[in-house]
Amino acid sequence: MNVAPLDGTGFKARRNARDVVISALPFAAALAAWEACATFSGSRFIPHVSALAVDIAGTLWHDPIITAQGGGANGYAPHVMATFEAFMSCVTTGVGTGFAVAVMCFPWIAARRVLRGALRPWHVVPPLIVIPIAFALMGPSRITSWLGGAFYAFVSTAILVMAALDQVPANLIDLATLAGAGPLWIAWRVRAMSVLVLLAGP
Repeated sequence: MNVAPLDGTGFKARRNARDVVISALPFAAALAAWEACATFSGSRFIPHVSALAVDIAGTLWHDPIITAQGGGANGYAPHVMATFEAFMSCVTTGVGTGFAVAVMCFPWIAARRVLRGALRPWHVVPPLIVIPIAFALMGPSRITSWLGGAFYAFVSTAILVMAALDQVPANLIDLATLAGAGPLWIAWRVRAMSVLVLLAGP
């Protein structure tokens, strides 16, 4: 009788499925509690989830309240899309810049020390504090919001990437150096690739 070797694949799949179920339990419990409150109150104070979903879908492209307040006749869909566009723009710019700056500064000790010194206060002070400060100095505007969001993403990414760069195995750097690779090649082909693996997890 042939027995397949135990490689842990089945156990890992069961563990992942269990983790998904456990993570969904709070959401399911919240929905059940919402429905119970809606049922006991006769939907007078809390609507049923299905009715709420229908109302939200119905006002997606047309909402008389938004129209009356001067927000346009197209419902809240344009507002959602504008918010999503600004969010993705901030995240993409901040994350990309933070990753690139950290990877480029790490090989050189002086640049690494300057970057660590610039990031050190933000280990304690939340980066989002720059948004109200920017509003106070420059006034609320689209560019101010964008700069604040991009700065938050930049700082958060740079801190994580610098910490991950410290965990890159030294033997990988030594092997690349022995093979004649330069600092920039090592930075992007060894350090950056290793950081992506470390940040993504197993």
